[in-house]
Amino acid sequence: MKLSSIIAFPCMVGLAVLATPIFNTVFPNAPLGATLLQIEVWAIIFSLIAQVSQGALNGVGKLFVPGMSVLVAAIVKYILNIKLIPIYGEIIVPITTIVYHLVNCIIVTTVLYRTLRKKPDIKNVYMKPLVSSAIMGVVVLVLFKLFSGFVPTAINMVICVLFGALIYAVSLLKMQIFNKEEQASLPRFKKIFDLF
Repeated sequence: MKLSSIIAFPCMVGLAVLATPIFNTVFPNAPLGATLLQIEVWAIIFSLIAQVSQGALNGVGKLFVPGMSVLVAAIVKYILNIKLIPIYGEIIVPITTIVYHLVNCIIVTTVLYRTLRKKPDIKNVYMKPLVSSAIMGVVVLVLFKLFSGFVPTAINMVICVLFGALIYAVSLLKMQIFNKEEQASLPRFKKIFDLF
């Protein structure tokens, strides 16, 4: 769960922050795409956590829960699409995608934690990666605006992503995201942990 959060949150924030320059560079004739991407990226965290939970549920013998959860989420998404797309248009599609992943995530994680009789570690698993990602997002946004006047957009994005990754890694390590036991299970990263 922690690894999923560590991967999902910065991807989500980074894509949200850089959605407009990404679309202006790759798809210059699709300006609405940036807005749709900025909305839909919030599904990343729910999708990744749901996938991990589904795998864990299969591992503890709850084989029917993931399928039933996906079915319920799909029905909710379908109903929302039918009701809201004729009124509000294509902007509803990314919103209902978020709802789909959220419903699926809530069902499978609730069943998983109840099966394991364990409470989720909200602070270490979700809050620390979220705060680190927010810090990274602010740095990336500021850097992109600083460089945008005299650096080509594509190069600017690469610079911002590299700086963002560094800021995110430092922030995570300074918050001690990995406890001693987890650090011991990642021997290749020992020198980095010791450095920070």
